[in-house]
Amino acid sequence: MQPILQTKIFVAKCINALRGLFRNGRVSFIRTIWLNFRILPFRQAIHLPIYIRGKVIFRTTNRGKLIIDAPIKRGIINIGGYGGSAPTSIYTEFDLTDGTLTLRQNTLIRSGCKFLVFNGGSVDIGADCKILNNVCISAETSVVIEHDCRLTHEVQIFDTSFHFMVSDDGIVRRNCSPIRIGHHSWLANRVTISKGVTLPPFTIVGQNTLITKTPNIEEGCIIAGNPPHIIHKGIRRIYSFREECFLKNYFAQHPEEMIYKYSTIPPHIYDYD
Repeated sequence: MQPILQTKIFVAKCINALRGLFRNGRVSFIRTIWLNFRILPFRQAIHLPIYIRGKVIFRTTNRGKLIIDAPIKRGIINIGGYGGSAPTSIYTEFDLTDGTLTLRQNTLIRSGCKFLVFNGGSVDIGADCKILNNVCISAETSVVIEHDCRLTHEVQIFDTSFHFMVSDDGIVRRNCSPIRIGHHSWLANRVTISKGVTLPPFTIVGQNTLITKTPNIEEGCIIAGNPPHIIHKGIRRIYSFREECFLKNYFAQHPEEMIYKYSTIPPHIYDYD
């Protein structure tokens, strides 16, 4: 391919990407372009897969990196923006000086979030995850958040206690251990997950819950409290927006009703639409 033709194709791609940005007034154009070309390979950056909607601090070195594990398209990852509890003036911070952050398509990270990945640790976030304002994730070993998870305001996930402690008999225990959050899990406001915890898929954790060890639960449980205990078994969040609209209308039209009973649970209610 001739150099002139390559240049024209590149310019056309940039113009199309910028047109897409200008159609959405909340995207910060300069920060979006700066961040994509700073942290991504050139062939990925020209597609502008990351949209920036607020203030971002990004620290990295040659030992730290951000990986997009998805087909590269414009705006598949959104960082920043107001989500209900934090103004867009709050910085979203990424400290990857010695660690790896992996993101996938349809990821949303709201303003005020903080990611600290160090000592060769990694954070792996699955597709279609939503991380709301002021969430803090620190990883010295590994934090895996599987697809379709929801982390609401001020959730904290730490796979390390950062410091060592010694008992009176001279025993020092490891201060870090991997964390895994199963797919379709929902962590309510101010939940804290400590090192070594694994949650099965479709887990719902009530607000202000502190989880310091893996709970003995199956898929589809609500847990809450300190220490956490099972509130309900065999229950899952409805993710379909259309189904939520249907249910809202049903209860609005039947104010005397307290429950709605499916004769057969439609499978699509667990999928986002």
